[in-house]
Amino acid sequence: QMCIRDRVSTQSTGEMNSEEFFTKIQPKSGALDAIREISSLGYGIRIITSSQSLGIPARCLERKLDWINLNFGNEFSSHVILTEDKTLIQGRILITDEPVTRGDGKPGWVRVVFDESYNRGNLEDARLLDWKDWKSVLTQFLLI
Repeated sequence: QMCIRDRVSTQSTGEMNSEEFFTKIQPKSGALDAIREISSLGYGIRIITSSQSLGIPARCLERKLDWINLNFGNEFSSHVILTEDKTLIQGRILITDEPVTRGDGKPGWVRVVFDESYNRGNLEDARLLDWKDWKSVLTQFLLI
């Protein structure tokens, strides 16, 4: 969300803090199928998100969680982690669209950047261009 904040105007930030903002977002093509397939292989999926960096009101956070339930289903609703510092979360892989993931921790995960126009300046991390290609990108970091 840091990358969103850096790119938006005050008017857009107001829209992002509206209750309807999260209900308008569509999942990336193939993302839901890829996440479910990875989960079916026995890997634990956690949805790591922050809310305070944008000053999102509690009701908007509720809408964000509603969006996760709607799109990922109840099986993932208990796997949501709210944090301001993703570097403190343990795991194998962090898939993110953030150009940079900052924090106080020393992450044990590999960062994989989901390609967006605003994060193409970062060429150091593995890059996922399309969810349909998840196996070719993530297999090197997973035991599949």
